Amino acid sequence: MTPAVDRTVLDGLAARMGDRGPQFRATLIGTWTTEAAKRREQLADAAATGSADDLARTAHIVRSAAGSLGAHPVAELCSQVEDAVRTGRQVDVAAAAAQIIAELDRADAAFAELLAGP
Repeated sequence: MTPAVDRTVLDGLAARMGDRGPQFRATLIGTWTTEAAKRREQLADAAATGSADDLARTAHIVRSAAGSLGAHPVAELCSQVEDAVRTGRQVDVAAAAAQIIAELDRADAAFAELLAGP
């Protein structure tokens, strides 16, 4: 299975900050965690209402953040879901939301490991 997070992306961002790199890393991960919790709620709401448009909007937001921090699997999944909705393909909103939430969970766990590790 593909790693949930490409550590080199976060390492590269932190390295640009010099001595402030470790604090910057912690801030990025903290912001990710807070925002991911909000996006889970939005995904659950989209699933509950069956709103493909809400699903696509949330997937777009998650894709951008995930890609910026190296959470490539969740970014790719969100891109696929967003593309499917925007091109009018039939999407099982509840299943897609559940898949994105599962990838968010994997990314959260990976970011927590990076925060705790060396």
